[in-house]
Amino acid sequence: MAKKLETTAPSTGIFSIRLDQDLVDSVTAQATAAGKSRNAYIATRLSSADEAETLQELEKVANGKENFALVLALAMTIASVEFATQDKWHNNPFTAEKVKDAINMLFDTFAPKGPSKVPDQLKKGLLTDDSVSQAAVFSILNQIVHADEPSVKTKRDERGKTQSIPREMYAAQLIKKWLGKDIIKRITEN
Repeated sequence: MAKKLETTAPSTGIFSIRLDQDLVDSVTAQATAAGKSRNAYIATRLSSADEAETLQELEKVANGKENFALVLALAMTIASVEFATQDKWHNNPFTAEKVKDAINMLFDTFAPKGPSKVPDQLKKGLLTDDSVSQAAVFSILNQIVHADEPSVKTKRDERGKTQSIPREMYAAQLIKKWLGKDIIKRITEN
């Protein structure tokens, strides 16, 4: 009978991998250029890979780089207003009003210039130009209210199989988690 290998020794954080010599040479050259050891360079690249993956997921939720760039600019604008007022937008009506003003100014700066034209597909559809914004906001608020509490990218179905949660639902879960229960009360009251 074969003896079972016990792996109860504490992990040293050291592991070995096999790489083609070309890849070793490439990593060595990149590490040298960055002024780091190969080990430090690989550790930095692995940790930044997680950040890059998160940014790619957020970009997908935002439906493209342009939207994601606007989201980042909005976040920076909100942070700047909160710093000036020394309060959070979701805690203080004055700060919320100033955030709204700043967001409108920012969006006016980024928005394309020229006359507004209703798209042909909108003329043929159920939505009017007045209801487009309302429908979009209602859809987002509805997703937030009905988002499942566990903030995970996957969940298990009734048979125990892992299923992916759509990106939009994951985003709604994060919004609900980060803004807290008070946001649900505000949404349902309006």
